[in-house]
Amino acid sequence: MSVMDKFTSQYVIPVIRETDEEKLYSLAKSLAEGGLNVLEVTLMNDSAFKVIKRLSTDKDLIIGAGTVLNKEMAQKAQDAGAKFLVSPGLNEEAVTFARESEIPFIPGVMSPTEIMKAMNLKCDVIKIFPVNTLGGISYLKNLKGPFPELKVMASGGIGLDDIRDYFDIGTFCLGAGSQLTPKDAIKNEDWKMIRELAKEYIFEVNRLRR
Repeated sequence: MSVMDKFTSQYVIPVIRETDEEKLYSLAKSLAEGGLNVLEVTLMNDSAFKVIKRLSTDKDLIIGAGTVLNKEMAQKAQDAGAKFLVSPGLNEEAVTFARESEIPFIPGVMSPTEIMKAMNLKCDVIKIFPVNTLGGISYLKNLKGPFPELKVMASGGIGLDDIRDYFDIGTFCLGAGSQLTPKDAIKNEDWKMIRELAKEYIFEVNRLRR
């Protein structure tokens, strides 16, 4: 099964942010223990690269790097063991590097012009970010007109109660951040809560597929 197949299988991709290496590692492991094995680790500082390297030794996990802003970060993330790359924007050098390195790259876009640019760069999946600010479900429905085959990773302000709406319009996958990984839970190292939230997200996805 390819990395992109894993995306569709899991559907909800945790987008995790934390500057402390040990907390970031424990956060990722807790989500995986809850059943979310495909994880996007945001590159906030060097701790992220270290955690990607530590997690990439686990064959049951697929670890990617988020907030990849340029070619240098893409190279460093791949060297650390990242299996996919995600960006809040569209950097042509990073996209070209990823294509030549045969590592999936999901750029963040907002407008139809940016979408067409990403398509011309052979990006199979694009991220609409921040989707909640742009109009959420309504905006994605409007994009279906000119881009009926577009594979969208919707990210930005998505919680458990939003999954059904995005699932019903055929969104490729969802990026889930703070609502899946509450700041207080991370601060208090409440990894049990994180595991339980992961299970709730998986339960909702599986329920929709029945």
